[in-house]
Amino acid sequence: MKKALILHYIIAVLFIVLSLVHFLSLAMTLQSWVWLRVFEINPGTGFLAFINLFFALGFLLAGLFLLLKRTWAYGFGAILSTLAFIWFWISRTLLSQSPLPFSRQVVLLVISVLFLLLSILSLWLLNSERNEVSSSHQNSGKKDDQK
Repeated sequence: MKKALILHYIIAVLFIVLSLVHFLSLAMTLQSWVWLRVFEINPGTGFLAFINLFFALGFLLAGLFLLLKRTWAYGFGAILSTLAFIWFWISRTLLSQSPLPFSRQVVLLVISVLFLLLSILSLWLLNSERNEVSSSHQNSGKKDDQK
């Protein structure tokens, strides 16, 4: 139980740190707006601002709702992690102006898949731990009612 509690707080703090990273990226995009427009980056400055705002708010909400121990926060965090993984690889391979050959990206792909699996499995374990605790509390309440 104590290990699950520590893992719970670690993941929540990591989500909040990821939101800060995306907020900083949003600030850098807004600060260099004119230069980004001059160099005609792909997929566009407005889209970069939208994506960074989306992930910043999403990771902030996921972290806060994990700290508040909402039941749906675990699924929300897993979905958001998967979306961030997918967006990272779409922007790295399809939208990049000078993409690297696939042979130079294999190691990063393996590392990012491992991080994605680690985060999803951790959230799944925390969710199952929460369900076990809540079901044991409900069963103990039913036993007390029967006496």
